Amino acid sequence: EDGVSYSLAGSAAAVLENIAANDNGEFGIYMEDYGAGVEATDATAQFTMRRIEANRNGFDGLFFDFPSAWASGVNGTADAVLEQIEARNNGGSGFYHYFSVARADQGTATTRFAGFTAISNSEYGIYVDDYGAYAGGAGADAALTVTGVCANFNGFDGLHFDKYGAQAVGPGGNASFDLARTDLRGNGRSGLYTFGAYSADGTAAMSLTGVSANSNTFAGIGIMGISAGGAGAPASLV
Repeated sequence: EDGVSYSLAGSAAAVLENIAANDNGEFGIYMEDYGAGVEATDATAQFTMRRIEANRNGFDGLFFDFPSAWASGVNGTADAVLEQIEARNNGGSGFYHYFSVARADQGTATTRFAGFTAISNSEYGIYVDDYGAYAGGAGADAALTVTGVCANFNGFDGLHFDKYGAQAVGPGGNASFDLARTDLRGNGRSGLYTFGAYSADGTAAMSLTGVSANSNTFAGIGIMGISAGGAGAPASLV
């Protein structure tokens, strides 16, 4: 029940790559606990998933029930990389993730989606129920990068972050969400749904570059808000 890689005293790393999980009755890949989790001070939790196929499954192509990378110790780092993934024609969502993808309770968190294809799934293309990246602790930043994603013709939203894409809650922590070279069209609801980026005491920024979000039923791009709480700290959308 402690996930793929879990450490009380040091760093932890988990890698899933070169996997085909197609045509299963329910899930292609089902993760019930942490991908990589650490509790020690100055420790790193690193989760990497690349070159994955999860097509034509009865429910979700890829399902995660806990953070993929989680660091709870002081100055801990959580880092999640999801790249070169294909999730098509699943009966639920292409990718469904409860909680944050990368979470550092007292440190820095980074998440990167790159080269992710989620097309013609019955529900969401890519769905994150919590934050893409969540960082706590003084001066700890949260960063989410999404590049080269294709999330088209899904029954609900193409790309959905149910809370902020990136959230930093510690003193002086900054939050950023960068979306680039991404195609989000023809979805049954919105191409993109997100609350953007939030910082409790630093800067919050979201950038969109080379994003196509055409012919969606509700909205091409739906951003619910970008918020920065620090004195004089800006919130920006570029």
